[in-house]
Amino acid sequence: MRNESLFVMSCAERIALHPTPHSIAQIRHRVRADVKQLTAPRIKTNVQFRVVFVQGEGAGQSQETVFTSDPFPLTEFGCP
Repeated sequence: MRNESLFVMSCAERIALHPTPHSIAQIRHRVRADVKQLTAPRIKTNVQFRVVFVQGEGAGQSQETVFTSDPFPLTEFGCP
């Protein structure tokens, strides 16, 4: 799981610097898999993700949304 987390973080960093179809597809794939585990089978909906960088701690914490994906279907090409 640690390698998976590091890979997703790497994709997010690449998206922040220069969004590529490959990096976006990698995160979409993982979002889709995670959402499917939490929802009823064959639910028909769109989802999207954001890349948010958080800096600081406590009252000095700030957030910056650096990327918001287009909505995409939970199921791709008719696959459950």
